[in-house]
Amino acid sequence: MSRFAALQWPGAAPDHAFDLLGPVLSRRLHIAAGSPRSCCGATLDLVAADPADPALSEAERTSLRALTPGRAVASTDLPELSGGWIAVPGIDIRIVGLADLGGPVIAITFADAVAMLSGPDARHLTVRTTAVVAEAAAAPGWNVVRTGATTVPLACDTDAHLAGCAA
Repeated sequence: MSRFAALQWPGAAPDHAFDLLGPVLSRRLHIAAGSPRSCCGATLDLVAADPADPALSEAERTSLRALTPGRAVASTDLPELSGGWIAVPGIDIRIVGLADLGGPVIAITFADAVAMLSGPDARHLTVRTTAVVAEAAAAPGWNVVRTGATTVPLACDTDAHLAGCAA
């Protein structure tokens, strides 16, 4: 069974940052959305992901096959979003399904993420990049968020709530 490590870069990682990691098995782009939770500041993330990502569980890969530009999949933690829309200037994304994505996230395509980040208000968005690799190694600018995992869900870093948080 393969073991994975997840590393994060604050912001959209430039191409040269991935060169510091060796072979990258998957790339994900997280865009913070919604308002922060009062307990710990955690936000809902829009996550640009590839349905073929080898670090996702088989169930997640199957659920993400519905991803196409303009179509998203929300976490089962967010059932109220099923059938809804993500609307930002210049882009509308329909939420077409629910899946267990490891926490409160909405999976979108990279094409939709690029369109969102190219919009007029993109400078106000909080973005971070996740890279999944076979072995974590120290690399300038990257923070290790998970090691030794057999899968890395899309919401791999949403478990950092403060003590007593009911989220």
